[in-house]
Amino acid sequence: MDFTDAFAVGGIEEYNNVNWHCFKHFTRTVFYGSEDGDDTDTDDDDDDDIDDGTMMMMSVMLLLLLLLMMMMMMVMMSVMLLLLLLMMMTMMMMMVMMKMTMMMMMSVIMMMKISMMTLMSIRMVLFELLIRTENDDDDDDDDDDGDDEDNNDDEVVCEIAGDHVAKCFFAGFEVTSYDVRS
Repeated sequence: MDFTDAFAVGGIEEYNNVNWHCFKHFTRTVFYGSEDGDDTDTDDDDDDDIDDGTMMMMSVMLLLLLLLMMMMMMVMMSVMLLLLLLMMMTMMMMMVMMKMTMMMMMSVIMMMKISMMTLMSIRMVLFELLIRTENDDDDDDDDDDGDDEDNNDDEVVCEIAGDHVAKCFFAGFEVTSYDVRS
């Protein structure tokens, strides 16, 4: 007799009796196994094998087992979430450390660039000063060389003791003497 037939024949009481019988049969099959391999035996004579107290204990044990499994699943899920959170935090810390390392490397590179630019500027300034010094020396040499050719008007000829003649060049401050013998 199934549930619909029991409800149609005997109403709600017969329906509850059939439901309770099916639950006891299922519990007996799970814990003890069916007698003689007959899982479809629904006779009322077999109901006396297990009393109601044992059935209640079995149902409570099943519920406790289900609750334990659910709690274990919750614990495992929480542990997995914690591990995932730790991994994410570790990855974030690694990313932050990598960013800090990159920033430090960039700062070091910038300092090296600034120092190289400073050294290059100092070298260029020193090179420019050297070139100007050499140009000034060359200009002085050119002025000394040009005094013999261009500054003939500045010559002063002085007769000293008849034969000796001295030339005084005001531009180069050079005094030369030579002997003139006629």
